[in-house]
Amino acid sequence: MRINNIEDVIDEIVTYMKHRSCFTCGFQKYNYFKSLIKYKLIESDKSYIRYLFEQLIKFEIIEKRKINCHMRYRFNPDKIEDIIIKPIILNFS
Repeated sequence: MRINNIEDVIDEIVTYMKHRSCFTCGFQKYNYFKSLIKYKLIESDKSYIRYLFEQLIKFEIIEKRKINCHMRYRFNPDKIEDIIIKPIILNFS
């Protein structure tokens, strides 16, 4: 199911991933997102799926991070920052 307008395809994928709450899954391998795109678009062309995935990264809908020498990706369309927990230091002097 190829749609000529790439923005329409990206919007359809983003809506589906929001519905699936993919942000809560954290950083995942490429295969996780490939299977979601493949299921939603009923598409089996690997190069087209990879192209769509690269467009999601380009539009900053999916962020990538290297974790333990492997690339992992997270669906983050709302640009939510990671919560960094800092230790509380009490000084009683």
